[in-house]
Amino acid sequence: MLSVIVPTRNERENIPPLVAALSEALRDIPYEICFVDDSTDDTPDILAEAAAQDVRLRVIHRTSGTGLATAVAEGFRRSSGEVLAVLDADLQHPPEFLPTLVASLDRADVAIASRFVPGGSDGGLGPGRKAVSAVARSLGRLALRRIRSVRDPTAGFFALRREVLEGVTLRPLGWKILMEVLQRGNVHSVVEVPYAFRPRTMGRSKLTLREEGVYLRHLARLVRESRGDRRLFVFLIGGAVGTLENAAIDAALLALGAPPVTSGAVAALAAALGNFLFHDHITWAGHHLGSSWGRLAKFLVTSSVAILLDVAVLTLLTRAGTEPHLANLAGIAGGTAWTYLISGHWTWPAEEGPLRHAVLAPSGASQPPEGTDTPLEELGG
Repeated sequence: MLSVIVPTRNERENIPPLVAALSEALRDIPYEICFVDDSTDDTPDILAEAAAQDVRLRVIHRTSGTGLATAVAEGFRRSSGEVLAVLDADLQHPPEFLPTLVASLDRADVAIASRFVPGGSDGGLGPGRKAVSAVARSLGRLALRRIRSVRDPTAGFFALRREVLEGVTLRPLGWKILMEVLQRGNVHSVVEVPYAFRPRTMGRSKLTLREEGVYLRHLARLVRESRGDRRLFVFLIGGAVGTLENAAIDAALLALGAPPVTSGAVAALAAALGNFLFHDHITWAGHHLGSSWGRLAKFLVTSSVAILLDVAVLTLLTRAGTEPHLANLAGIAGGTAWTYLISGHWTWPAEEGPLRHAVLAPSGASQPPEGTDTPLEELGG
């Protein structure tokens, strides 16, 4: 059976057309609709009236709700379907697309109705909401390796198998639940299915500046509780410590009368060794394959290439007319990114496996066009 989870808050105008649309779309599928309601208007009365006419409708009214994401988590716990689907009550997620989305689960553990793969559209969002959505998506994909190749990780329209949540404790905040599911759930593969996000015709959006702040708190929590994602920030701290160490040793040697070239070389080598020890014992602790000398050699090679990359970027941008300080920052960023990526794949290879990711054809069919293969990409790869 399919359980459709619909979080609601003051959506009285949208309930009757939504129920009718879902009933029509799911006429060939055994289903239940689980409304988790945080309303302060008469939406509960509208829901109760609809439930009295259809035994497949369940209503959970919360008087101390803590946001859309926790409402969905409550729906997960209280529903009974083998397949779970989530969509908003405002009809911006087309109910008639739900069977296509559910059918896509024959290819993956989680199927996402995506606005940002070929064939998808976010035309239902105004310019301001588009900007907010773009920033939220970018931050999520940058911070969380596991979802990096998902184009629409903040989607509110998705389906999953019940086993994805077995033994999993969800602790979402705010208005986005999908990232929580992908990060904590028993998810090995994801498929994104293109669809067109509709404009809202009735009711009002619940997204506020406060909710954006809650989203950032949630993202920070996911990063903090994921050793792999936390590693980037620890790496940057190690780099900052190494920079300070380099400057201090160079200044001390110059004060003792050492030639500038000698002091610079000794300071750079000492900083590199310090960085290696920091990363070996803190950043990538537990990823010690091979001997310490072998890891040190790999790290020194990686750092040397990073220096060459830094100089190359600085030179190219300076010749192109970029302001020297900005060119220098770009070079440092490039060298740092290189060092982090290569260190994590070569010097201290990480053990966590990426999710498999597929994008369906723009037609939205549950299978790719005949004679073609759906591309699989590694999340974070």
